[in-house]
This record gives sequence, C-alpha cells and structure tokens, in this order.
Amino acid sequence: MDQTSERVTTQAGIDREIDVLLLTLTHRLRHPAVADYGFGRLVELLVEGIFIDLRTRFLGGELSRADYVSELAETIDQCRVVGLVPKAPMRG
Repeated sequence: MDQTSERVTTQAGIDREIDVLLLTLTHRLRHPAVADYGFGRLVELLVEGIFIDLRTRFLGGELSRADYVSELAETIDQCRVVGLVPKAPMRG
C-alpha cells in the first residue's frame, strides 16, 4: 500500500503522526510548502481524532445512538462552517 492511500484509523495512529509532525515543526517552518502541507495534515488528523473519539464514546456506551447522531451532525456542521469538510450537495 502506498503512503497516499494509507489511512490512520486509530487514535494511537493519529497521536503518533501528530507527534512526528510536531517534532519536525521547526524544520517545516523553514520551508513554506512543507509547512503548509504539515499544518494541513495536522488539521486533518485533529479532525479525524474528533470523529474517532465520538465513535469510541458511542461504541463504549457513553453516548446513546440518538446522542451520537446528534453530536456527529453538529460536529460535521461546525467543520463545514470553517471549511474543514465539503458542503453537502444540493438535492434536487
């Protein structure tokens, strides 16, 4: 599997990748294109972590199905407002 198609699917995997990004931050800041990629990837990982946390809380029984769906929808809406996820397509 090549690196572009590899997905981080666990909180531990996300935490490891965030650590690597933060450890290389000083180097990345010296190279604008690399810094842009690094910050973009960091945001992606943080957002992915939010969704994994929601799912973990639901599967662990901390959230009911209704609360999970409500929090998920609210989080997606908040992400859309700031441009972190695409807007829902218009249904016609």
